[in-house]
Amino acid sequence: YYYQKNYPQALIMLNRIGNLSNNVFKQEAYWYKAICFIDLQKTAEAKTLLQHIADAQGFYAAQAKKQLALLK
Repeated sequence: YYYQKNYPQALIMLNRIGNLSNNVFKQEAYWYKAICFIDLQKTAEAKTLLQHIADAQGFYAAQAKKQLALLK
């Protein structure tokens, strides 16, 4: 749904993925969820999620920090 630019539906699916326990795709789901928020111009939600990603120091941390800098 994300690549089809159907961001509301993408957010529904990414929430499902993010809520699964013991999930290796959780960080990726958070990243794409943040990008959906940016594309939907929901900046406050995007910043909160990007900060969470950056603080977690995972795979998307550097990208999240770059996006945060662009949003400020």
